[in-house]
Amino acid sequence: MKKLCIITSGRGPIECTRVVAKVQELMMKQARKTGMTISVLDSIKGDLKGTLLSSTLLVEGELTDFENEWSGSIQWIS
Repeated sequence: MKKLCIITSGRGPIECTRVVAKVQELMMKQARKTGMTISVLDSIKGDLKGTLLSSTLLVEGELTDFENEWSGSIQWIS
């Protein structure tokens, strides 16, 4: 199964762009650990180093648990 995954900071404050980058990193780690293939199709860099306004990922494999865990809004406490 293949799915597109979009991570975006929306209209949030600049701190949200750091979260997009960290969430992308965590998703990629988890996908690879569980044997799925994940690749970045597109990303828009934020104003600060190491940040992303948005990212589009292609995820391939058995997605049930992965999809359930990452669907919806994310509350990030730093």
